Amino acid sequence: MRALSKTLVISVLVAVIVVGGIAAYLLMSKSSSATKGEKVTTTTTQQPSLEACLKGPSAIIVYEKGEKDFADTLLQYVEKQLASNLPPGTKFCALSAKETGLTSLPMYPALVFKINMSEIKGKLRDFVLNETLPGGYIPFRYDYFASFATQLGMYLGKGAPRYTHEAKIIIVNGNAPGTQVNEKYLEVAKGRLAVALSAIFVADIKDIRVVNKPPANIVPDEYPAVYAESDADLAKYNPDLREVAPGIYYDYKDSLAELLAGLGLVPAALIKYKPIPYLDKHPALGHGKIHIAIFDDIMCPFCAKLYISVMPKLIQYAKNNTITIHILDLPVHNSQVEFEFHKLMLCYYNKTHNAWSYYNILYSTYKEIYSYILSGKAEQKLATIIKKLEKEFNITPSCPAAKYVELSIQHAQDVGIRGTPGIVIWRQGSKYMLISMGYHDIGWFIKAIKWMETH
Repeated sequence: MRALSKTLVISVLVAVIVVGGIAAYLLMSKSSSATKGEKVTTTTTQQPSLEACLKGPSAIIVYEKGEKDFADTLLQYVEKQLASNLPPGTKFCALSAKETGLTSLPMYPALVFKINMSEIKGKLRDFVLNETLPGGYIPFRYDYFASFATQLGMYLGKGAPRYTHEAKIIIVNGNAPGTQVNEKYLEVAKGRLAVALSAIFVADIKDIRVVNKPPANIVPDEYPAVYAESDADLAKYNPDLREVAPGIYYDYKDSLAELLAGLGLVPAALIKYKPIPYLDKHPALGHGKIHIAIFDDIMCPFCAKLYISVMPKLIQYAKNNTITIHILDLPVHNSQVEFEFHKLMLCYYNKTHNAWSYYNILYSTYKEIYSYILSGKAEQKLATIIKKLEKEFNITPSCPAAKYVELSIQHAQDVGIRGTPGIVIWRQGSKYMLISMGYHDIGWFIKAIKWMETH
């Protein structure tokens, strides 16, 4: 299974609105009724008077000509999510740029508050900018609201925000295996990728080009590295951006390499090293300095293919202690049976600490269940296997170690893994790790191992 990468989480507005959510839109067919042209019923409530909205306390969606319907729709979601974080009596309004006097915002629609900063409660404080606009308005972070409005607008067929400034995107290829952009696919996805990057850089992306070397005097933190080139001060509108050279901006907080990998534009992303907690609670094969963590799902066909076709060859590198293979859990099919299997196996390992036995059982299970996965009949077969293993192990999936399955899912997300098989490769003491989602043959693993040995 392939899944998408995350970057910006906008939990204070709508729990599911993330850049990965935008990526989901980008990968949908333009003709899909779920993303374009679908008739959606919304309710309209009469808002307070203009005088009341401008006096405050109020939360205001500011829009330009032709955007009132879009602004009204956004306002409904904003009110539902933010009311509890704002003072009693707060008005929720959709007003034009002319009515508010906010005629030079970097994007429209935008969200601003006519409220004292001290009255904004909870997490919402983290999502407002530390500045006051003319008229006493406080802006919600433009990049977060752009991501939210893009996701919702595209889903409801109401378009996307408009940006005041323009920018060009520079993507720098890496030299690690799989970190080069598939330019043929980029040509197909370029327009849709620009939608996501516009929200991040709060600018209308006019061009995307791929290069093999970064701009002069710039050393990327990750590959592929993504930069925006603009005459505007983009860091003013997204505090996560840094001007790394005159007119060139980089998002130092969120991994855009992960976004490209999640979109399938690159097979892998090279990111800063992030430790994976509780590795000792999961099986480890070998004692090499090169570590390969494999996040698997027992009902994933590509995981089964990886275990059947590639793992026997990869295991040889673990046996001669060139690498250490960590087997981790990432059940993503929302099946109770698959969760029970992963928990049972982890209970077995934490009881016996026999990693090789764990691997042999997992390998045999994948071989036994592969045809059932392909035919869509895996759950019943897996339930039978679980009963057999419970009897053989004399344990159940409810042991204390079972909690590490859920934790493994969280840690996979922390390093940018959203799909299975999820692969993370690093060298002990290195500052980088290579992440990828999906099946790779043994040749790719060998190249990755050799690259990590010298980096």
